[in-house]
Formats: sequence, structure tokens, C-alpha cells
Amino acid sequence: MLKKLQDEEFSFKLVYITGFSNIKISYIEIEEEIEKIQNKYSVIIQFFNSQLIASWEHLFFSVIHSLKAFNQGNNISNKLELEILLYASAQHQIKVAIERFGINEEIQNVAMIILGNSMDDIENSKLKIIELIKGTENESVLKIDGKKYESICKNFNIKQLEIDTTSVTRKQDDKLDALKEIILNRIAFVIFEK
Repeated sequence: MLKKLQDEEFSFKLVYITGFSNIKISYIEIEEEIEKIQNKYSVIIQFFNSQLIASWEHLFFSVIHSLKAFNQGNNISNKLELEILLYASAQHQIKVAIERFGINEEIQNVAMIILGNSMDDIENSKLKIIELIKGTENESVLKIDGKKYESICKNFNIKQLEIDTTSVTRKQDDKLDALKEIILNRIAFVIFEK
């Protein structure tokens, strides 16, 4: 999913958000190659444990808040990709964000963002990444299911009462929307808790 970043002050104009299933490699093994791709195409790439991502909006707003933090000099990390990971995890500690939201050899389904200024750069980066991770592009890993719902609640320390208070009804779809809303609020508050 490609989204345009409207703020003229942002250093990037486009963000591509997707997921992959059945990846066959750990991030440590491909870290150097990812760096080369970033440099070659002038993009930023970040992977996430998709089990803790509530939706494409979760990643999109993490990107927006990270770019704003960098523009305002309020960033926690010196690297934009790590700042995005911090916001996505609603954390202030890089080590904790990486442990919880980063990827390792046990994780087969991942979410990914690519920030860039041209569709060609993003598309070329994506193709190189697909070759590298040997996975299948699959945006459905961004959606919440029952097991993922529980993992997200546990990781973000969200209690059922908070979801019930946020949701209008007690229907499953409304609870998923409430969970997304709570996550987006937690992301927004990262800057204030610094």
C-alpha cells in the first residue's frame, strides 16, 4: 500500500507499507544488504514483527510521528528507521523496541515500510528485498486476528476494560477498531513521555 506524505517539511514524500509471510532468513543475516539497498535507492527500510502490528495505520502514523520528531529535533534515536520502530512500539528504549518489535530468525511473518521520494526507488527496493528475504508479499499479516489481538493487548499492556470503554459496542469488529484507536493514541503520546 502506497501513501503520500503531505507535509512539505518531511524529507520523504512516499511511504510503502506491506507485509511478508514465510520469510526464510533472519535480519542479522541481511542487515548489510538492507543498508546497501537503502543507500543505492535513497530510501529508509524498517521491518517489524507483524504479530504486534495492529494495522497499516499503526505503521503509517508511526512514520508520521517519527518524521515530525526529526523535524522538530525531538527524536530519541539518531536513525529514522529506529525512531519509527520506537513509535510503532510506543517505547522510549531502543533495546526494548528491537526485542519486542524487531525481527529475528523465529519470525516468519513481518511488516515492512519503505520511505522514499519516487515510486521507482520504492519499487526497486521492494524487488531487491523480496529476493533477499525469500518471502511472499502478503498484506494480510497487517490485519488483526484472535491470537494477534491477544499479543497486541499483552505487549501494549491494554486491559479489556480499556477496550470496552473505547468501543461503542461489544461486537468483535468494534473491539478491533477500539484496539487500533488505543494503539494510535499510545503512538501519539510517545513524544510527550520522553
